[in-house]
Amino acid sequence: MASTNYSTNFDIEPDTVISTLPAQSNISNTTSLTFQRGTLDESIWETIKRDLLNINNRLKQVIYPSCINNRLATTDTAIDNNSDLWAPLLFILIYSSITTKESSFSTLFVITWGLSLLIGLHLKNSCATTSANLTTPNNILNKKSILLNNVSVFGYCLFPIMLSSIFIIYLLPLILKALPSSSIILIHVLDLVVKLISCFIMTYWSYSSLLFCIKNSNASINYEFDFIAKYPVFISYLLLSWFVIANI
Repeated sequence: MASTNYSTNFDIEPDTVISTLPAQSNISNTTSLTFQRGTLDESIWETIKRDLLNINNRLKQVIYPSCINNRLATTDTAIDNNSDLWAPLLFILIYSSITTKESSFSTLFVITWGLSLLIGLHLKNSCATTSANLTTPNNILNKKSILLNNVSVFGYCLFPIMLSSIFIIYLLPLILKALPSSSIILIHVLDLVVKLISCFIMTYWSYSSLLFCIKNSNASINYEFDFIAKYPVFISYLLLSWFVIANI
């Protein structure tokens, strides 16, 4: 019996697989599809490093004014790359734990996430968006990702209010105690004035940062914010700032 020798010679490309579709009668050009491998094979450190860089890039848009952001030209602000909820979750946890008493933590935590979802839906439905071609696959994907992006941006822009809560709850009492004034009334008035000023400054900071981040989140979609779109956003951040003053 004759033996059959099977010889195999495969060139395996582990990172990229290229598939070329043959030309058909009604297609003049050859179509090439490139499939990129995911991130399952990367190290844990590389994953953490990539996520931290994305969080850092998004926080730059929140912290710095728009004029500085335009000069910095921060990298990659695409919806599908930076719409994470890790940083918003951390900010909301810190904000809720500092602002409320232990018995009210869960209530404020749920209220904050509820506001994030409501504002995300509100901006998605009320903002007039225009694009060159909304029927393309990329734009359809973007439309589906708008809600997640809005919720993520709302959480990121809570960062100034979180800083305000740390200042008002922990630092301001220490500063007032160090003042030489012996008048209790003067101390209380100064305490209230500083809290109100901090509340409005941080509210406007969060509000303006959210508008800037959403406008720059996707280059293919133009966002137009009218009064109806802006008003609930400002009121939501003002309410969260007021919780810091009330210290419920």
